[in-house]
Amino acid sequence: MFEELRQARAHDTSEASPEPARVSEEEQPGETDKLLVTERPFDPAGSPGGVIPVEADGIGASGAGKTARGPSLTGGLLVLNALVIVGAAVGLFLLRSGKLEALSGTPTDTPEQQLVTQGPTQQPPEPPAYEQPPRQPAYEQPAPRPASPPERLQRDVPDEFSGTVLSWSKAEKDLSEGRYQAALDGYKVLLEHSRTRQENQRISDFLALRTAQCLTHLGRSAEAQKMYLQAVSSESPIVRAVGQYRLGLRDVLRGQFMQGRMRGYLGIVALGALDSRVPLETDCDILIARALTNKVFEYYAEKDIMKWGPLRIADPFSSLSESRVRSLLFHGSTSSTEAILGPQIKELESPKGGRRFAVTCARTSIEELLVQFAGRAGVDLKWMFSVPTVRTRPISVRFSDVTDQRFSEVACGAVGLLSKYTEEGIAVYDPQSYKIMSEQKVLLTREAVSAWRRLFLRMPDDPRLAESHFALAVLHELAGELTDAMREYQLIAQRFEGEDLAARGLLRSAALRIRLRDFTGARMDLLGLLDQYPDCADSDKVYLYLGQSTMKVGLLSNAVRVFRKLYYLNLSAESRREACMGAARCFQQMGNFKETNKWATRYIGLVSTPGADLARAYLLVGKSEVAAGRTAEAITAYHHALGSDPDSDTRVEAILELADAQAAEGDFVSAVGALDRIRGIELTQEQVYPYLLKVAGIYRQMGVPEKAAGLLRIRLAAVTDPEMQAQLAVQLAHCHIEENDLEAAMSVLAEFLPKIGPGPTSQAAECLLAEVSLKLGKIAQAIALSTELLKSDCSNQIRIRAQEVLGSAYIARQDYNRATLAYSGLMFNKGGQKE
Repeated sequence: MFEELRQARAHDTSEASPEPARVSEEEQPGETDKLLVTERPFDPAGSPGGVIPVEADGIGASGAGKTARGPSLTGGLLVLNALVIVGAAVGLFLLRSGKLEALSGTPTDTPEQQLVTQGPTQQPPEPPAYEQPPRQPAYEQPAPRPASPPERLQRDVPDEFSGTVLSWSKAEKDLSEGRYQAALDGYKVLLEHSRTRQENQRISDFLALRTAQCLTHLGRSAEAQKMYLQAVSSESPIVRAVGQYRLGLRDVLRGQFMQGRMRGYLGIVALGALDSRVPLETDCDILIARALTNKVFEYYAEKDIMKWGPLRIADPFSSLSESRVRSLLFHGSTSSTEAILGPQIKELESPKGGRRFAVTCARTSIEELLVQFAGRAGVDLKWMFSVPTVRTRPISVRFSDVTDQRFSEVACGAVGLLSKYTEEGIAVYDPQSYKIMSEQKVLLTREAVSAWRRLFLRMPDDPRLAESHFALAVLHELAGELTDAMREYQLIAQRFEGEDLAARGLLRSAALRIRLRDFTGARMDLLGLLDQYPDCADSDKVYLYLGQSTMKVGLLSNAVRVFRKLYYLNLSAESRREACMGAARCFQQMGNFKETNKWATRYIGLVSTPGADLARAYLLVGKSEVAAGRTAEAITAYHHALGSDPDSDTRVEAILELADAQAAEGDFVSAVGALDRIRGIELTQEQVYPYLLKVAGIYRQMGVPEKAAGLLRIRLAAVTDPEMQAQLAVQLAHCHIEENDLEAAMSVLAEFLPKIGPGPTSQAAECLLAEVSLKLGKIAQAIALSTELLKSDCSNQIRIRAQEVLGSAYIARQDYNRATLAYSGLMFNKGGQKE
C-alpha cells in the first residue's frame, strides 16, 4: 500500500530524476497548521457535505498517470530544477528555524488510558433534560504557537536529510507495543508524503486516524479531537465509523451521553455500506446502550451505582497487512449518484426469513426518508412528541442489507431521535420535546432496556454479556420493576458463576428480597453467596444483610452471632456501626436490656454526627434504662435522642417514652409538656394509637380523667383499625368509670364490643362490661357475660376477674351456694365445662 510513498520520497531526494521533484510538507512552512483549520465541517451523515462520496474511475492502488516528457520540455525542466533547489533551501531554513513546531509538542491533556476507564475526572455540565445533537462546529484559525527550539524539532520530527526510512510496519509495531511517540513520528512522515498525491486521500485519512490515536495516548486530546473530526468526513466508510466511535467514546466519558449515543449510531450508519458485519458494529451498539443507561442513572441520581468495565477501543485495522488495510479502506466506497435525486429503497430476497432492504440516500431529511421507507415497507409512520424542525434533520445512509426494524432504529438514532417498531408501524420520539423530566426519564429508561435486550440477540457469546445483564437489572431496579431485576440478578449468578458480577448480583438480589420482606429468600441468597464467594469484595454488606434478614425471620440468636462477627471483622467503620445497631435491636427483642444498652452505647461511641440512627440508639439506651429501673438516666437518654436530629417516627416515639418516664417520676407537668411537642407533627395511623393511649394514661394518673375522655372521644373516629379502636374504647370506658359515669362507660362498651373480633381485646372489654353491669345492678347481664367468659379459653387474669363478678352477682341474688362455687373456681373448669 505504501510503496508509492517510498517511491515519492525517492523522487524528492534524487537529483537525477527527470520527473519534477515534489516538495514535502515538512518543507512547506505552516502547512500543518493549515490542515488543522481547513477540515471539512462535521456532518451528521458522516460524509463530506452530507453526500455519499463517489469513487473516481481510473484511480487505483498504483496512483495517477505520469507527466509526459520529451525534448521540448528541456528548458522547462531546467527552470523547475532551479525552483526546486531554491524551495529546498528555503524549506531547510524554515525547518531549522522552528516554523514546523506544529509537528512537535508535549502531552498536555488526559491520556488515552483515562478514556477507557470509569469516566473523566471532571465532566462538563450537561442540560438535565436532553443534550442538543452535535452541530456543525465553527472552526476558527488557531492562535500562533511559539516555535520550538531547533534541537527539539530535530529530536521529535524525523529529519528529511538524515536518511529516515518511511516504514508503515514499524509505525504499526510501535503503536501496538505502546511506543506512542515513535509511532507518532512515523505516522506524521507517512501522512506528509501521502498528502502530496490526491489519489491517496483514503490512505491519508487512515494515517490521520492513526496519528489521532497516538496523540490521544500521549495526552494531546485537543489535537486528537481535530484529527478525529477529519476522520468522520472521510470517503472511506470504515474510517468514518472508527472516527465516530472514538468521538462517541469521548462524549460518553465526559458526560455528554445523548451526543455519544448519536455518534454510536453514526458509526453504524457508516458501517452499513459494508457487505458484512464487523466487530466494530457491536462496539457501537454497546456504546449506545451504555450511554443511554448512564443518562438514566443521572435521572435517578445514581451515577455510581454501576462499576463499569473499560470501554473497548475498537481497531478494525489491527494486525492487518498493507493489502488488507487498503482493501478495507476502499471497501463500501461504491457509486451512489442514483440517490442524489432522492432515497433509493429496494426490498431484498431473504432466504432466512424476515424483511430486508437496501437503502441509499444523500442529504435527505429524516422525515422524507422515513416516509418513503414506511411506504415501501407497508407500515404506518407516527411522529410522537416532536417539533416540526426535528423532521428536517439531514441524513445520508447506504445500507446494502438491513432489516426494517434495524433501519428505523439506526436512522432515527443518527439524528438524535429514537424509534419503536410496533405492530401499528414506526413510532418516532424526540426526547428533547418532552418538557416534563419524569416523562423523559420513563422514555429513556424503556429505550435503555430495549437497547440491552436487542444486544443480547446480536451478541449471544460476547464476553461483555455479564456486565450487560447487570446494567439491565439495575435499570429494572431503578424503575421499580423489582421482580424483573431479581430475575436478571439470579440469571447472572447462574450463568456467569465465578465472576465478580455473579457475587454482586446475588447481593443485590438479597437486598431486593429484604425490601419485599422476603427475608427467608434473602437469607438463602446470602448464605449461598458466602458459600460460593467467601472473599467477596462486599463482605460487609453481605454480613449486614444476612444479620438483618435473620433477625426478621425471628432467629435472633443467629442474627446476634452474625452482627458480632461483622463487628469484630472490622471491615469498615460503617459496617461496625451497623453491626452495633443490629445487635442492640436483637437484644431488645430478646428482652436482654443489659446487652441492648452495651451495643447501643458502642454505636453511640462510633458516631460523630447527629442523625436518625444516633437518635434510635439513644432511644434503645433509654428503654434499657427504664427496664433496669433507672428512670432518671432514661430521661436523659430520651433528651439526647430528641437532640440528635431524629426522623419523624423516632421523634414521636422518643416523646412518648419521655412523657411516660416523666410521669413515672411523678413529674406530670413535664410529661404533659413533652406530649404538647407532638401537636405540630402529622401522625400516621400507627402513631395515633400509642399517642392517645399515652395521653389518656397520663391524664388518668394525674386525676383528671375527664380530659382524657374528651381527647379520646374527639380522636376515636380518626382511628380506622378495629383492634386499635377497641383498645381506645376500653380506655375511654375506664375514664368514664373513674368519672363515675357508669352509663357512659356501658354505652361505649356496648357500642364497640360487637365490632371487636375474638381475642384478648374482646375478652378484656367483655369483662369490663360485666363489671359495669354489676355496679349498675344489671345482675342478669353480669352473670351472662361472666359465665360466657369462664366458658372461654381466657387468660388467668380475666378468669379471676370474671369469677369475682359472677360470685358477687350470685350474692346479690342471695344464691350463696353458687356464689361459693363461683369464688372457688369450681363452677367451670378450664375448658368451660360445669364441674
